[in-house]
Amino acid sequence: MADGHRLATALALTILLSIGIADRAAAAPDVRPGAKLKRVVEPLPPGKLRQDVLRYVESLRVQGPGTPYGVYRPAPSQAPSLYASCDAALVRYILGDLDLSPLQRRQWIDHINGFQDPKTGKYPAERFLHLFGRTVRALNVLGGEPKYPAAFLRRWDDPEAAKRWMEGLSWQSPWEPSIQVLHVAAPRGAAAAMDRKGRRREAEWLSGVLDWLDARQDPKTGLWGPDRGASTFDGMGATFHFLPLYEAADRTMPRGRQIVDATLAIQKSKHGTWGGVYADMDAVSLLAYFYVREDYRRDDIQQSLRTSIELLFKTAYDAKTGAFGDLANTVGACEHLAETAAVLKDHPYCGVGWRRAWDWRLWKCRW
Repeated sequence: MADGHRLATALALTILLSIGIADRAAAAPDVRPGAKLKRVVEPLPPGKLRQDVLRYVESLRVQGPGTPYGVYRPAPSQAPSLYASCDAALVRYILGDLDLSPLQRRQWIDHINGFQDPKTGKYPAERFLHLFGRTVRALNVLGGEPKYPAAFLRRWDDPEAAKRWMEGLSWQSPWEPSIQVLHVAAPRGAAAAMDRKGRRREAEWLSGVLDWLDARQDPKTGLWGPDRGASTFDGMGATFHFLPLYEAADRTMPRGRQIVDATLAIQKSKHGTWGGVYADMDAVSLLAYFYVREDYRRDDIQQSLRTSIELLFKTAYDAKTGAFGDLANTVGACEHLAETAAVLKDHPYCGVGWRRAWDWRLWKCRW
C-alpha cells in the first residue's frame, strides 16, 4: 500500500512538472492553524523593505573582468541564467531602481538579446513561450526590445488558425495553455493598443481571441477550465494570465463577481493563502482588477488582501536575506505587493511606490 502511495505521488509530481506548475505545488506553505510559520516580529518600514530586497538582488549580480552588467544568479549557490537576468530587471523595475548609466543599460539589454535566435526570434527554453514573455517584459522595462523580430509568432497571424490552435490545447489543465495563449496574444494586444488606428488588423485579431475566450468561460466560476474538469485552483491561475489581454483591448473580463467568489473561496479553503508565492500573486491580481471594476464584496477583498500580505511575510519572507526566497519568488512577491497597492492605499507595505510589471505595455516587440 505504501509503495502504491509513493508511486501515485511520483506520478502526480511528474504530471505537475510536465505542465510547469510543480514549483507552485511544491512551494505551497502549511498555514493551517497551529502550523509553524516564519514570523516577522515587527512590520518592516517600507523604505527598509525596499532597501533589503534591492540589496539581495545586487548580491546576486555577477561581477568581474569581462562580465557585462546585467548578469545575475537566481540564488547565491546557483549559476547565472537568462531567467535570473530578466527577473532582476523586473524586481528593480517594480521597486523603481532602474536609474542606469547608458553603458549599463546597453550591456544588460545586449546580454539578454545575446541568447536570441536570429532566425526564429526565440530564446532557448523548452517552454519557449514562457521564457519569451519573461524576456520581452524585461527588455521593455530596460528600455529595449528583442533584437530580432519574433518570427515564430507569425505562425498565429491568421486568426482562424490561432483559434484552431487554442481549441487543441489541453484545457483540462489550463495553467500552461493559458500561458501560451498569453504570450502569443499579448504582443498583438500591445501593438493594437499603442496604435489603434494603424494596427487595426491586430486589434481585430485580439478581439476575436477574446470572443473565443468569452465563449469558453465557465459560467459557474467565471474561470477557464473548471467546466472541462480542471480544479478551481488551476482555473484561477489560467484566468489571471488573461488579464493583460482584456486590459490591452480595454474590455472588462466577464463574470467578475463569479471570479471574485471563486478566488475568495480558494483562499478560505487554504487558511488564508492560495498555495504559494505565484498562486498568491495570481489571486491578488484578480481581486485587485475587479475591485476597481465591480462594486462587489469590496470589504471582503480588502480583508483578503490584508491577510495575503500578512501571510506572504510569514511564509515567504526571509529576514536573513531580506527577500522572499530566490530571485524568481522575489519577483512574484513584489508583484503581489504592487497589485495590492492599488487597493490598500493605507497599508504600510504599499507605501513603497510599487510599479506593476504585469502590464500589457511591456509585451511590445516586432514579429
